[in-house]
Amino acid sequence: MPDIILLGNILHENKSFQDIFHSLDVSPSALFRRLNDILSFNTNLNATEINSIIWDYQSNRDRNDIQSIFNSLKDGIIKDYRQTKLSPFDKLQQLLTNKNFITHQSLPELKEQSFCQKVRRIFPDIKTWSKYDRGKTLWYAWNSKKMTEKEVQRAINFALYDLQNKND
Repeated sequence: MPDIILLGNILHENKSFQDIFHSLDVSPSALFRRLNDILSFNTNLNATEINSIIWDYQSNRDRNDIQSIFNSLKDGIIKDYRQTKLSPFDKLQQLLTNKNFITHQSLPELKEQSFCQKVRRIFPDIKTWSKYDRGKTLWYAWNSKKMTEKEVQRAINFALYDLQNKND
């Protein structure tokens, strides 16, 4: 689980240890270990202090210590997150997890034929195509397991309408 996710859950959303492991669908021991790693590598605390802070957080005795530590680590975590760049394939998977249909406006690589060929080879359930209409080309991808042809056609029509009526 990425540091940025834990930062958001602990510091910004003020979630309990239990809320986090349930929402991230991880075991309590995995969350404990991940917090231990973050505190070990990013603070000067010894193992006993780290374990005590995490135990207090896990048992709902004290959130202040862990929130204070994450507040002090916040700028570094955000900086590291911003420097991380997803590969186009990872971004495609991420986008299609949230939506079942995407266009080149959210993933410009869809305009590249070689990229689309690799997508079709690596992800057999993800389909890519393009449509030209009224002087505009729309490149798009969709999850064929989650959308019917009718839903895809409707999404294409909406996306084309938006593209044609966009003021560039």
